[in-house]
Amino acid sequence: MTWFDLNHNLDLATKITSNMDLIKDAIGEQLVTAVYFFMEFFSAITISMLIGWELTLVVTSVYTIWMVSLTIVIGKQEIRLTEREAESYSVAGSIAEEVFNSIRTVVAFGGEDKECKRYQESLRLAEESGSGKSTCLQLLQRLYDPTEGEVIIDGVDIKKINTAFLRSQIGIVGQEPVLFSGTIAENIRFGNPKATQDEITNSAKTANIHSFIEKLPHGYETLLGENGAQLSGGQKQRIAIARAIVRNPRILLLDEATSSLDNESERIVQKALDKASEGRTTLIVSHRLSSIQNANYIIVFNQGEIVETGSHEELIQQKGDYYKLRMAGKDSVNSDSCASSVDDTDQPESERKTHKSDVVDEYFSNDDPDKEQPKLEETNNHMIKIFKMSLMDWKLLAIGCICSLIVGASFPVNGLLFGYYFEVFQTEELDVMRSIALSNLLRCIALAFSAGIAALALTYSFGKAGVHLTTKLRVMYLEKALQQEIRWYDDPNNSVGGLLARLSKDCANVQGATGIRISAILQAITSIVIGGAIGLLIFWKYALIILVMVPLLFSVAAFDSQYSKSGAVKEKRAMENVSRIAVEAISNIRTVASLGLQKHVLERFDQELEIAEREALKSTRLRGLAYSLNLTMSFVVFTVPLFYAGPLISSGEIDFTKVVM
Repeated sequence: MTWFDLNHNLDLATKITSNMDLIKDAIGEQLVTAVYFFMEFFSAITISMLIGWELTLVVTSVYTIWMVSLTIVIGKQEIRLTEREAESYSVAGSIAEEVFNSIRTVVAFGGEDKECKRYQESLRLAEESGSGKSTCLQLLQRLYDPTEGEVIIDGVDIKKINTAFLRSQIGIVGQEPVLFSGTIAENIRFGNPKATQDEITNSAKTANIHSFIEKLPHGYETLLGENGAQLSGGQKQRIAIARAIVRNPRILLLDEATSSLDNESERIVQKALDKASEGRTTLIVSHRLSSIQNANYIIVFNQGEIVETGSHEELIQQKGDYYKLRMAGKDSVNSDSCASSVDDTDQPESERKTHKSDVVDEYFSNDDPDKEQPKLEETNNHMIKIFKMSLMDWKLLAIGCICSLIVGASFPVNGLLFGYYFEVFQTEELDVMRSIALSNLLRCIALAFSAGIAALALTYSFGKAGVHLTTKLRVMYLEKALQQEIRWYDDPNNSVGGLLARLSKDCANVQGATGIRISAILQAITSIVIGGAIGLLIFWKYALIILVMVPLLFSVAAFDSQYSKSGAVKEKRAMENVSRIAVEAISNIRTVASLGLQKHVLERFDQELEIAEREALKSTRLRGLAYSLNLTMSFVVFTVPLFYAGPLISSGEIDFTKVVM
């Protein structure tokens, strides 16, 4: 448990989505691409060595040293910058997760704008620790081991007791009840996975929550939403009590179980706690003296030290700190009662706050529960809007587009220069050969530098514009999310894990779909237009054969893109569920550990991962088919024109130099 205290875990969803995508790419497509290019290079070197080893050694010695050194230098820098980017965004992601987890508090205090600014600034705050009362209960559960001394139960050091068995004998109800997404029955059964429905019902009756559950159309199968967001504080607390009771614990720990409730809710919950405490050793931590005055033994803490012990009557007679607290509490009882509104604790929390935004309306009204809610991603997936947003960096985009045209034009021009090289072999005069070779060399060097500088400029321009766009989209996403009605967050599709996954991945995908992709499209169009024009000018018959083959390449590329999109959407949904389970478990790790739910969480996590894996495999098969068709079509496009070129060369209509051009 100390590890979770020392390592900030609110950026977990960001790491699951962003970091896992990096690993997936590294051991997936990038690894395959690396092997492909290595084998291509190795095959080319082998064939070249067999044909002419002298020239091959000259070429490979320079090329190999250059490429290896360049790869090492750039690779190290890219790894370093990627780590810094991931670290920086994980901080921002943790702030977003904190906001989504506390969305009702943020909305209640009108802190939406403040949280958006904090997300941009990536601030972190720390809280001062308390006096150690709750820590004592955590020591009893062996969430921590003491550095000094012993924790003894019935004369036995708990270090000698099996941890799982120890926790199975303890039930705990905390100040902030932790419920998990799922049904009411599932949440109660988390206390005892082997509990029958009758045992669940009896524990709910003991916790004074059964009558409320029975009023719901779906009863115990009612979905609670993330962290029981559809229920009031008192209702959640009583379900937590039922969960603690159903495991029939020998020891019951109550950690400020009523401190966050109003007077009416406290009265009902306290009644449930009194019933739950019968026949059990019960340890109560509380600031409200009314909840502990019937205890057999009271321990008073002050600044982390025990200052008084005894029963209620004994401590009153001592007239020490407990007596002072008791007298001060009496003065505030009446004012507290007047200030606290008496509400119906069997009414859902969101219904009391706003009837407009309550997801539980589906249980208490005739509204259609399947009514479609506005989806945030629909407002961000219109490419026109994205391009308009990108215009804030229009200068960078203009530079990138111009440089993309230059890079695209360099490919057909390079083919033209490559064809001119064959003129060298059509003469036997050494001076003429050197003159032609030198002129072509200078042209190639000029083209290489021009294309290299243009490639550097377009990468920087589109990259910087893309980063600005991604940052703006993430801030806008958070702003739009904070403007939604509370019921929007109660939708299972809008869980904290899912929202964070979209915030991390979707916005980054938009960057990939705009900057670099626009550059690739411009380069392709420029290459086709200029290459086609050059081919038509040189020999239009042969050029037409090549141009006819181009639509075949586009059709295969469209096939690949279509199935990649359909598979990515399904995989994305599955990964959002994976993130939701992980975030929910890590955010409530103490409850998970106390209830012994580690195995259950891992099983749910594996199930969702299997779904994501199946969707990914479906997409992979189709993409593999598309890739094979693409590769096959590339060879077809290359060989069919050459087959047609043979008769043209033999008839004298065209020479080999023009074919290469």
